[in-house]
Amino acid sequence: MSDRVRMIFSQPEQLHRAVRELLEAGIDRNRIDVVSNEPILLNGEPVAGSSRSRIGIFSLAGAGIGALAGWSLVYFTSHAYPIATGGMPLVPAFTTGIIMYETAAVGAILFALGRFLREARLPGRFYVPDDETDSMGGAALLCVEGEDPDRVREILSDAGGRLINGGENGESGREDVPATAL
Repeated sequence: MSDRVRMIFSQPEQLHRAVRELLEAGIDRNRIDVVSNEPILLNGEPVAGSSRSRIGIFSLAGAGIGALAGWSLVYFTSHAYPIATGGMPLVPAFTTGIIMYETAAVGAILFALGRFLREARLPGRFYVPDDETDSMGGAALLCVEGEDPDRVREILSDAGGRLINGGENGESGREDVPATAL
């Protein structure tokens, strides 16, 4: 059987109860994932194991690495071939600064994008078929990974969740959506 259990909850109270019972059962908060069209809080904190984003830190690190890469590009390129410049630098400092700025921007963008994809767990984020999301309305989808699926399924069902991957081996029960997409 699949080690992921996905259920839809029509009321936030049901979701709160399910998360509370999962935490009381000893399931790690980081293994619980909630997808909703609005934030769902439990005692003023997100119900799932989310923390503050580290995209800013990664963006700054990417900018530093990019700037270093730009400086290295200018330095090693200008020293790769001996050209007589009469003691003057082949590439002036202002031009070096422009190249460092541009490579710092690219580094910041790439590191921020990489961290965003990591925090969003993309690719690989679970997929919900269109008819399920259309019926969600103000409801939330709860996904628990890496735990005993039978125990988790029982806890979530008792809290009022509706199973969306109810077939054997994670099959969706739909022919147009492969079970691996769920």
